Amino acid sequence: MATSKYWVKLYNETITDWKFMSLPDESRLLFYDCLCMAGELDRDGLLPPLSGMSFILRKPTVDIVEAITPLIKAGMVLEAMTIQGDGHYLLSNFSKRQAKMEDKERMRRMREEKKRQEYQDATYQVNTRYEPVTIRNTEEEEEIEIEVDTKFQHLISSFCKASGLIAGNSISWVDPINDYIKAGYTPDDIERAVKFNFDNGYKVTSPKSIQTTISNKQQPAKKKRRLFDEDKKVWVEV
Repeated sequence: MATSKYWVKLYNETITDWKFMSLPDESRLLFYDCLCMAGELDRDGLLPPLSGMSFILRKPTVDIVEAITPLIKAGMVLEAMTIQGDGHYLLSNFSKRQAKMEDKERMRRMREEKKRQEYQDATYQVNTRYEPVTIRNTEEEEEIEIEVDTKFQHLISSFCKASGLIAGNSISWVDPINDYIKAGYTPDDIERAVKFNFDNGYKVTSPKSIQTTISNKQQPAKKKRRLFDEDKKVWVEV
């Protein structure tokens, strides 16, 4: 007997495969058993003889035949014949599905998993931590690598605080904040612009919503103090 596998691959797509999930419960359970037995033999998907399967699974052969028949009809199990003329069953595409992943493919999946994890971590809860994140541009379907620095964090935090919104990850969030940083706007400028929009009935759905307000300086000016000028005997604003 060839060296057995310690484990076999079971693909996530199995539970969304209509052909598989429409099989009887006994057939689906037997398929998982067959994966383990084929991995134990490690002979390109070949399964033990029916008597051997009966012993391993502690089930009568008639029950195994009844459960394996739907798998055969679905093309997931084949009836095979050994060189010795013995009848056996064979899992379809076992060698292909269980083949060792190439280094190139492994690295590609590792990069995808890393990007996926970084994207999930990029919740923009800016009061927690500052770190590089990968943002998925859902409007242009491309990925933008940005370094989330202190200024970015402060501006987007101020916008969320003033608007009551949860930070998004689209270009309508990222680009305006970066533009505001370049223009030298402060968190106070952001909050005043949001307040101006609310007070005047303008919608605020993202930082892009306040671009016109903040660029035209339509938001209320900073509150001035009133002082009494003793020389002129009048009140003045400073």
